[in-house]
Amino acid sequence: MIPGMKFQQYLQDLLEALSRFPWRHTALTLRDRFREDHMGLTASSLTFTTSIALVPFFTVALAIFTAFPMFAKLQGALQ
Repeated sequence: MIPGMKFQQYLQDLLEALSRFPWRHTALTLRDRFREDHMGLTASSLTFTTSIALVPFFTVALAIFTAFPMFAKLQGALQ
């Protein structure tokens, strides 16, 4: 048996299984759930909250950089 034959058989089986998967039905279900659960609004809210949460993090980081002179080069690069 050729060493690559197992891998080729695995790929062939995988492609057959993927071809039988109901892609259209899954895509339509995902679209409906996205609309029902207002996922666009949820994603935008999460993005906004994350960006607001990063401000205090960077403030503390810059405060630490100014407290310790060994970080002066890094502080200049960040600013």
